[in-house]
Amino acid sequence: MSDRPLKLLLIDQDPIFRLGLRVALEAIPNLEAIAVVETNTIALQILAEAAEKDPNQVNLVVLEFGNGRSTTSQQLGLQFCRQLRALYPNLPILLLSSIQEQGLLLAAKSIGVNGYCPKGTPLTELVAAIQEVADGGSYWLQDTEAIITPNSSLLTPNSSLPFFKLRNNLRLSGIDNIDATLAAVTAQLQVPGLPILDRAILAGQRRELLAARWLLNRLLVSSQERQEEQIPVADEPPLTPSLSSAIQQRQTVSPLLSPGTLQSALFTS
Repeated sequence: MSDRPLKLLLIDQDPIFRLGLRVALEAIPNLEAIAVVETNTIALQILAEAAEKDPNQVNLVVLEFGNGRSTTSQQLGLQFCRQLRALYPNLPILLLSSIQEQGLLLAAKSIGVNGYCPKGTPLTELVAAIQEVADGGSYWLQDTEAIITPNSSLLTPNSSLPFFKLRNNLRLSGIDNIDATLAAVTAQLQVPGLPILDRAILAGQRRELLAARWLLNRLLVSSQERQEEQIPVADEPPLTPSLSSAIQQRQTVSPLLSPGTLQSALFTS
């Protein structure tokens, strides 16, 4: 691989995941996310504008199949990959997805998707996949003939199993990167004479980082692990009053909220 940074286009509908992935990749040398977008339409606009200026401006597209859950979203994701392959035949595609269905992954591979990593892959392994695929190779972290199914015994709550190791590695890696960025933002906020607008922007970034860190700690820990570890509130970063009250209200209702429900409550507050 050359010394020229790999330029990535990241596509994912989940705002928290987009934030975490962007923060994590910013700390990796020779990787540059030129855009982190929510929809395929915006991604196509960015690719078209980039192609007019420099055909090699984007080296890799990293995407999720829509929201990764509904059948319609998954089929639209496959259609979008076909469209990418037709418009930009030399542009590598890496699927970073919560999808584990064997048929869908085989379909993605057959239409030209160059690699796949499940969400929860450790950052070091994800970076290796990005570099391999961007260099023209193929990287499928799991054999498509042995994809984990929902009824697999690997989903049994046991921290010694690979699934839970991957999840814990992702949580720790994400927290380390968020903490590093948080320290830098906090240091900037302490600079004397900082303009009001800059201070407001940095304060907003700090709130986003604190929220992302809290969510990583909660969403990537199983119910059994949470009961065994009994993570104390004192170990969590300080939150703004509105966010803290929203979290307390949700915790009194149910300790096992879905990511979508939790995100909705937080963003509403």
